[in-house]
Amino acid sequence: MSAKPSIEKIDQKSESSFFLRKVVRERRPDHSTDGVWRYHKEYEKLLTTESSGRRVVGYSIDDYAATELVLLGENLPHCWLTDHHVEQYVIQFTKESIGDSFWSNSELALINKLLSTSQQGIKFDADTTKAIAPKILGLFETEGFERLLLLFQILDTLSKSKNLELLT
Repeated sequence: MSAKPSIEKIDQKSESSFFLRKVVRERRPDHSTDGVWRYHKEYEKLLTTESSGRRVVGYSIDDYAATELVLLGENLPHCWLTDHHVEQYVIQFTKESIGDSFWSNSELALINKLLSTSQQGIKFDADTTKAIAPKILGLFETEGFERLLLLFQILDTLSKSKNLELLT
């Protein structure tokens, strides 16, 4: 892996407050390829539904497996490496895309604390992941305000999770 991660520009639609994508690939064993070891200004929730391999977040290198949920903070270098089939669901957003002043509301204190903690990378326990996975998959089937509301329900649930692991 190169010592310096590359910046990833997220192609987010301007009319959307956050970005969704499903990642399906057969393998990613070569960590020296440009763009694999990367960072971006967006927060990122990543649900792995199929795969196992090595997860690199900041200074942390660990094994990962299917049904894993990770939250990454802004500009936190990361990559996932595997030699076999991968399916992951990715949610990316910035505070600016939702509205900077919105985040100063007291109702969002726990979510703000979660996002601040995500600068270290957070892995959620199996029970939290199992509870949240259907909601993450539901984001891909909803639109408009319902989708935004579901995003905040997910963030709220994650902000109340007591069983999490800081990655770096």
